[in-house]
Amino acid sequence: RAGSGGGALLTESLAGARLVLGDRRVRALMLLFWLPPMFVVAPEALAAPYADVIGAGPAALGLLLCAMAVGHVGAELFVGSALRPR
Repeated sequence: RAGSGGGALLTESLAGARLVLGDRRVRALMLLFWLPPMFVVAPEALAAPYADVIGAGPAALGLLLCAMAVGHVGAELFVGSALRPR
């Protein structure tokens, strides 16, 4: 079934994207879901080459990747305890 409906799938996907991104409020919510992962992926992508450049082994790479998660949890705990509901 190669070639059957491929154009329709693309057309319907683009129409769906236009519908979702056409609403200003929905677009803002989607950006809230898309932007934070972008800031997590970049350091993860750079961790392996960085560990290689500094001559660290796989264990050090694991610690680098783990440190990001520990930092996120620590920041969440700090913000949760430092900020009070209004």
